Amino acid sequence: MRISGKGINLLKVREALRKQKMLSGYELCNRNLLDGSAEPIMIHDESTVLYVNTAFVHMMNGFSPEEYTGKFISELFAEQEIADKISYAVERLVIRTKEVTVEVETIRLPTIFHGEPAQLIMFREIFSQRKTEEELRTVKHLLHSVVENTSDGIVIVDRQGCVLQINEAFEKLHGWKQEELVGKVMPMVPDFLLEEAKQIHAEVSSGKIVCDFETYKLRRDGSIFPVSVTVSPLKDSVENIVGFVGVERDITQRRTIEQNLRLAQEELATTIREQQGLIFKYKRINDQYILTLCDGELLYRFGMRPEQIIGKNVWDILDGKETLDFLVHYKSAINEMENVIFEGSFNGITFISSLRPIIQDGIVVEVIGSCVDITERKRTEIALQESEERFRHLVELSPAPIIVYGEDYSILFVNGAAINLLAATIASELIGKPVNQFVHSDSVDSFCVEIKHLLTESNPSNTIELRMVRLDGSILDIEARGVPIKYSGKKAVQFLCNDVRDRKIAEETLRESDRRYQMLLKLSPEPAIAHDGELIVYANDAALKLLGAESREELIGKSLLSFFHPDCQDAFRETMLLVKETDAQLSLAQAKLITLNNEVVEAEGSSVYVYKHLNVPLIQTVFRDITERKRTEEMIIRSEKLSIVGQLAAGVAHEIRNPLTTLKGFTQLLKAGKRNDAYIDLMQVELERINQIVNEFMVIAKPQNVELQQHDLYKIIDDVIQFMEMQAIMSKVEIRYNLIENVICICNQDQLKQVFINILKNAIEAMPSGGNIEIRMTCTEDSIGIQFFDDGTGIPEEILTRIGEPFFTTKETGTGLGIMVCHKIIEAHHGTMQIESELNKGTQIKIVLPNVDHSTEI
Repeated sequence: MRISGKGINLLKVREALRKQKMLSGYELCNRNLLDGSAEPIMIHDESTVLYVNTAFVHMMNGFSPEEYTGKFISELFAEQEIADKISYAVERLVIRTKEVTVEVETIRLPTIFHGEPAQLIMFREIFSQRKTEEELRTVKHLLHSVVENTSDGIVIVDRQGCVLQINEAFEKLHGWKQEELVGKVMPMVPDFLLEEAKQIHAEVSSGKIVCDFETYKLRRDGSIFPVSVTVSPLKDSVENIVGFVGVERDITQRRTIEQNLRLAQEELATTIREQQGLIFKYKRINDQYILTLCDGELLYRFGMRPEQIIGKNVWDILDGKETLDFLVHYKSAINEMENVIFEGSFNGITFISSLRPIIQDGIVVEVIGSCVDITERKRTEIALQESEERFRHLVELSPAPIIVYGEDYSILFVNGAAINLLAATIASELIGKPVNQFVHSDSVDSFCVEIKHLLTESNPSNTIELRMVRLDGSILDIEARGVPIKYSGKKAVQFLCNDVRDRKIAEETLRESDRRYQMLLKLSPEPAIAHDGELIVYANDAALKLLGAESREELIGKSLLSFFHPDCQDAFRETMLLVKETDAQLSLAQAKLITLNNEVVEAEGSSVYVYKHLNVPLIQTVFRDITERKRTEEMIIRSEKLSIVGQLAAGVAHEIRNPLTTLKGFTQLLKAGKRNDAYIDLMQVELERINQIVNEFMVIAKPQNVELQQHDLYKIIDDVIQFMEMQAIMSKVEIRYNLIENVICICNQDQLKQVFINILKNAIEAMPSGGNIEIRMTCTEDSIGIQFFDDGTGIPEEILTRIGEPFFTTKETGTGLGIMVCHKIIEAHHGTMQIESELNKGTQIKIVLPNVDHSTEI
């Protein structure tokens, strides 16, 4: 339809538009896109405006949308008239409104509007682009102004803690001037808080932000005042931490306010006691409902006092039946996280109780409740008879919209919620109206069939979705459930409705979130695979590279288990079961993967149950290639072994020299013809001794197979003691031990021997003047403990905290890798290693390993 001419009657225009046939689905979709566009858009024919969107009205700021419809376009444009132009022509125009002239650029497109040819113009305001740079300069100025004028003290320091810059508020807060602090470490931390400051520095150095941390600071005059501190890392363009930014706020006034708050709380407690009702609070602790607050006049009329019941379980206070009735509501308030109101009776008093859950981080931490005595009101209500009016009253007050249809499909009754739902003001605007006036044409036929079915059947219907047309013409998506009833003695159908607009929006938001999730997963630098059980559903680009695939099609549909080394497949199956049971992310676990190129890759993997990817619950497993890291660790272990070999070489040589001397003497006797079988027996014993020493020495020197097997831990420790005994004797050290025989451990005996040798060697070196080493073993159902005690020089506290760091050593010839390697070996055995030491009193090392009964978890 084309509209032209001056003096258009807008009412007639709207009436004419309403008489036109319904827009097609395609046109309706385009119309929705235009309405929601952020670009100003106008549609016109040769002379008349047919349509403008909200963005156009906002740009013009001159008329309402209705005033533009039917207006001559020559009235809007100041410099030139609108005429048919070539499609996609870009030109500058000047549009005039009531009081404003707007300079714009336009793009023209041919279109169809209500079945007629028309022109669509998209506008872009030139003036807004010119404003951008000015606004940017303004923002920078404001930022500088905020930093300089804020009441919070701001300080910037480098990684060593030297001050780079402070603002004026910081100077006022502490009393120092900027020139007194720049280039120096801040002297603002009280001595008793130095350790706390070190911990904060360590956290921020790791990249964390410490927010609103309350502590105390020093002023120049030596006074101490409370502050709230926020410290964040300062990073350069490549995300390296180059310094720290601290923001301090004086909270002296707040502390005063807190003191006043405590006084107010005391006054509140008095008020609660004096009020006529009853106020209480409770928590769920170990499935018991423990009262944490209870006071009020009603409590005393119940015959109780606060000190008698606070801290006790409800079960201990009330009779059994009453407790069960109350616990239903108490559980509902906590489990459903909803407000609960119920009536109860205790000691002859009827009351109404209201429960309101207090929710923090999505968890109900406490419930606050109140009780009001309604004994007299209840007596009055009991005297009243149940009636239809009461039912009607309840229905009208229902928060759920309720609509009752009669046999002729017309509305018989609506409650207040339904009146609001259909955009009416009073019920008379809806009563008597046919179903097709408020049900969209897409749904009216199926809805009438549902009403007919309910009028003939006695069972409620299933929940159905409908599109309702409100009085203002807007479309509303609802869910409804029909129930056949009697209304004024006749058959009718009552529909309980529920507005599902918010749910629709939430579903769309979920779909958008799913799309973003998949994009993030695809671009993630960590190899990630989504799988349904063992079946691969999706793999990102990094996963393709890890498994040696060139396209996703090579992986999708295959079993992820087939890429695991046979030794790791059982552990992977158990992990998948555990992920589904816990629905939580599991920590990293090591595994061997076999790529499509038959290469073995050492990797760490972590799995979590996710609800993405077309709403199908999947497991997402993220891998990390640790092949190079494993090789490095093996080289470090080998290096440490060679270091130990070099240091023990002298002791081994001395140990071998003694049996060699015996062998040499007996050989000379035999050569002289003095043959004696006893000589041969002694020579065999000494040869066996040499062989044992050489074998023990080779355990340390050669690369070892890291396969874990069952070994007798007693024998492993006994072998190490024999191996180290000569070095201990040479150093005047006595090794005492209390071991338990036949203790079976799942381990690599060569690696454990390396750990024990390293510990004994360090203990011997810590006692240059001699001393004692004591070894104890304990065994429980779950674990095996081995403890080493020496009475050497001990380790200072500042050095003890660094023990185990790579290449940190106090020895002139040490590598700094020994203890680190020991830690790695014990961790590989799923054990723990702890070192305790006190200067001049000795050192204790405790190793805990899993017992053989739980070895299947290793």
